[in-house]
Amino acid sequence: MKKTFFLFSISFLLVFSCLAQNPIIDSLKIELKKAKHDTVRCAILNQMIEEEGDPSVWPKYNAELKAIAEKNIPLSALPVLKNTYLKYLVIAISNIGYEYAMNGKMQEAIDSYFKCIELQKQLNDKSGLATTLSSIGNTYRKMGNSDTAIMYYEQSLVINREISSKEGEAMSLYFIGWAYDNKGDVTRALEYYNSSLKIQEQANNKDGMAHAINNIAYIYNNQGDVKTAIGYYQKSLKLYEEIQNVYGIAAALNNIGNIYYKKNDLSKAKEYFEKSYLKFKSVNDKSGIAYNLNNLGNVFFKQEDFSKAFEYYTNSLAIRKEIMDMQGVSQTSSNLGEIHFKQNKLNDAEVLCREGLKIAEEIGYPEGIKTAAGLLYKIYEKQNNGMQAFKMHKLYIVMRDSINNIATQKAVITQYAKYTYEKKAIADSIRVAEEKKVTELQLKQEQTQRYSLYGGLVLVLLFSGVIFNRFRITQKQKLVIEEQKQIVDEKQKEIIDSINYAKRIQQAQLPTEKYINKSLSKLNKDKS
Repeated sequence: MKKTFFLFSISFLLVFSCLAQNPIIDSLKIELKKAKHDTVRCAILNQMIEEEGDPSVWPKYNAELKAIAEKNIPLSALPVLKNTYLKYLVIAISNIGYEYAMNGKMQEAIDSYFKCIELQKQLNDKSGLATTLSSIGNTYRKMGNSDTAIMYYEQSLVINREISSKEGEAMSLYFIGWAYDNKGDVTRALEYYNSSLKIQEQANNKDGMAHAINNIAYIYNNQGDVKTAIGYYQKSLKLYEEIQNVYGIAAALNNIGNIYYKKNDLSKAKEYFEKSYLKFKSVNDKSGIAYNLNNLGNVFFKQEDFSKAFEYYTNSLAIRKEIMDMQGVSQTSSNLGEIHFKQNKLNDAEVLCREGLKIAEEIGYPEGIKTAAGLLYKIYEKQNNGMQAFKMHKLYIVMRDSINNIATQKAVITQYAKYTYEKKAIADSIRVAEEKKVTELQLKQEQTQRYSLYGGLVLVLLFSGVIFNRFRITQKQKLVIEEQKQIVDEKQKEIIDSINYAKRIQQAQLPTEKYINKSLSKLNKDKS
């Protein structure tokens, strides 16, 4: 029932992806037809490439973008216009390189990237140059050439630090860690992953954080620390879901499936592998598809359904050879060899395991060497080929110890403790700095308050002085007024006394009223 649903889901997804239309692409197509200038056409084509979800359509858009840019570069008299077309040419060639890498044409991809480097040097585009160097490193890493990959990643790291690009620096550190991880140098891989993670956390770059956490979890899982690994994977999945990164979600689901596989919970493992497969299928990621097919083959192998396991391994191997995933080819070849061993087809098993061992040794892939050598030891032992059995067993032990020895486990713990301590130290320093800021602010406020209080007291004293001075002046004026009033009163008294004295003299000299009346009465009688 589950198998039927799984196959139906794949079919539905493929049909839906064919029928689904992107309204943004449709509107951009209309604008492209209406565009009258080639710079506008380039801008629209670039946007169409960004928006298009079907990788099979990308070559058409990239080819058109490249053709328009190449046509206009020699015709552009203005340096600004020429540089614009050069930039679009770089985008087109870089995209074409990516297409080559996706389809397993690794040398063609590298050639395209080197063309980009020539153009980016003309443009003095250091940021773009750093990105292209990382793309070359990624291509060599996929080919299994980790040392060459590291060389290009380190060149990219130098440029990113020179131009102070924290995002670019974090990605370069992450890629270097990945390359060391592929080499089996777990200690250095963790060192670079943690350095990348710290920068991503400071910038709150969730995509970069998720990538680094995902790969750190992978190392812990390989070291057998399942509890720590699944915690990291869950954090990674949550971050990828927050930013809706389909590739990241698919990778995290696959990795969680690996955890359940190690715990022998095959039902849960199969569930997560199938979810991951569908996510990778939706974006046509052949590397992810092949990886999940191999993992599903592992589940069927453990369930001893060798027929189904062989089918999934074979499909995975075909894709891995197509995209030149040499680590994957080594791994899946050994897996097919183990099926033949279980079925007692020793010669077929030897051929496949020998192929897996040869590729792993050529690309310096310790995990692949260990797996193939371990199987060949069993095959030769069963064939009574003691000398070859001893040789393969010795090689197996050396590879096993180099990958998973006590020193490596201690290094993992040390790196984890170092990262945790540094993270806590950063948090503590931030907290102390914040507390210091608060304390300084409080002291500043208290100082301001003190100055305000002192200023207020000075103003009060000045105001009191002014009032006291006015009071003294007023008191003096009051005394003067009182003295003047006293003088006036005395003068007024003297004047009044003088008047009264004159009045008494006058009254003494004038006849009295009675005398006047009597005289008037006598005068009237005389007249009559």
